[in-house]
Amino acid sequence: MTAAKTVASKHPKMPTQIKIGTQDWTIIQRSPSVDDSLSSSAYGYTLDRSSTIVIDSEATPSRKRQILLHEVLHAIRYSMGNPITPGSSDDESKTTEAWEHYFIGIYEEGLLLTIRNNPDFLEYLLSEE
Repeated sequence: MTAAKTVASKHPKMPTQIKIGTQDWTIIQRSPSVDDSLSSSAYGYTLDRSSTIVIDSEATPSRKRQILLHEVLHAIRYSMGNPITPGSSDDESKTTEAWEHYFIGIYEEGLLLTIRNNPDFLEYLLSEE
C-alpha cells in the first residue's frame, strides 16, 4: 500500500474476510434489531468455532473500525493462542508488568501478521470516515 493510495481512499469499505495466521475469518455486519447478541454494551463479537466476526451495522464508521480491531484481537487470540502464562496467584510474576508483557506476547506477532497479510484491513482502520 502506498501513501498515495491511502490518501486517495478516505472511505474504504470494511473488509468481509481477513486471514489470521492460517485461518480465514468472515466479517459480517448485523443490525442489533436482528441479532440479540448486539446490545448497547456489545457492538460486536467473535465466534471461534465458525471463524466469524460480527460488527454492529448501525455503529458509526469510526466506532466500526474500533470494534473491528477489538474483535480481530479476539480472533488473533483464538487463532494463534499463546503457551506462555504468568505465574500462579501467589507468585510475584502476577504484577502489572508481568501481565502487560503477557498480553503483548499474545498479540504482537498475530497483529503484525494480520496487518501484513491484509493491507485493506489496515487501510480501513486508518481511514478518517
